[in-house]
Amino acid sequence: MGLLTKLSMKLKSYKEDYFDFEAATDKGDVKIVCKDEKYGLLDAQKRKLITQLDYNEIYEIDTDVYVAEKGGKKGVIDGKGEVILPMMYDTISMASNNLFSVGTYDSVKREFSYTLVDFNNKTVTDLTFDFPVSFHFNYAIVTKNGKWGTIYEAKMAEGIKIRPAAPIIYTDIRGKIFDGLLAVKLDKKYGYIDLEGDTIIPFKFDMASEFENGYASVSQLGKMGKIDTEGKKVVPCRYDYVEPFDENGLAAVAIDGRFGYVNKKGKEVVPCSTKARVGGCDEEFNLSILSLENAYKDQKNTINSKTGKSKLEKEYNKEIKLMYQARETYLAYIKKVEQKQAEIEKFRSDYVEAIVSKNKGKTTEAEVKSEEETTAETVVEPVEEAKTETTEIVILEFNPAEELVNPDEEDVQEVPADELKTND
Repeated sequence: MGLLTKLSMKLKSYKEDYFDFEAATDKGDVKIVCKDEKYGLLDAQKRKLITQLDYNEIYEIDTDVYVAEKGGKKGVIDGKGEVILPMMYDTISMASNNLFSVGTYDSVKREFSYTLVDFNNKTVTDLTFDFPVSFHFNYAIVTKNGKWGTIYEAKMAEGIKIRPAAPIIYTDIRGKIFDGLLAVKLDKKYGYIDLEGDTIIPFKFDMASEFENGYASVSQLGKMGKIDTEGKKVVPCRYDYVEPFDENGLAAVAIDGRFGYVNKKGKEVVPCSTKARVGGCDEEFNLSILSLENAYKDQKNTINSKTGKSKLEKEYNKEIKLMYQARETYLAYIKKVEQKQAEIEKFRSDYVEAIVSKNKGKTTEAEVKSEEETTAETVVEPVEEAKTETTEIVILEFNPAEELVNPDEEDVQEVPADELKTND
């Protein structure tokens, strides 16, 4: 029998003994294996079981950290099969690099209760929570008895300590830890707090969303608008519906069922005149047209009189005209944004080219760095002084960061107001 045949037979035996391919997962040298619906860990290099196949389930929650279930309870083992947490919990997840979020089920109350333990199964807080805890940048959003707040994970000399941050008093919370600001509800009003619970934007909104790219949607007296991270209204609360700003700095808005678009200065660059959004790619616009056409056909089938059908046809033609006019305005604005982007790219290219050109012949890193700093100072000097310098850098007369998302609207061809009226 040849060596290759022996190796093949040995590998086949190894697979048949320990692998149920649909249930097993490969994690480097350690594999989760299953036989007869029982799980264990296998050293793939030594082809030797690390643990016995006596677990009901095993899955990895972190590198070399596995949740294992036996007898209806869960614990944690490592890649060597050593027990980190005993089989005593109903749910387990990673809360941070140092902590587990563990939960137990109360069959009387029919609810879970969660707390935090370290790798020695030591409870690190007296608090319990309604949901699993997950830390980001040492902070976690938590809830207790339907109220929300935040906690902080502090690494002390004596071990991990958990301290309260934002008090657990809010009836709603929206946002992510890395945003730094959370929309919270207190006494029927929304405001914004930082991760420690300090009020940053007062509680004066009927509704508030989380921040996205520096902007959030808010509502007052039944109307929606947008604010920045300082609480300044960049879009007034006058709309029935507001979407997040897109990559072009536009947000779809609606009033009385009519859609338009506003920029980050709050200006309606596309007036609220159409029954559907006109933004996006050509395919999305064509689908909006098709949807409008189908709605018209369905409505037409319900009308018997010739006069009624004629009136409906006029309304349909008017709506289609409004859609194409609004689309043209939208595309004109996008074109201007793209032109500004091209100008910014040219500015950056010219700047880099100037740096490279001036650094030709420089022999030391210190000389290059000194020249870069000098050139950078030239760029930020007032234009009058910059003109006196003999440099290849082109100083543009616009603020790239501002102009990219807020192009000068004067050049955008907007549809005349009288053509945008929807009433006969």
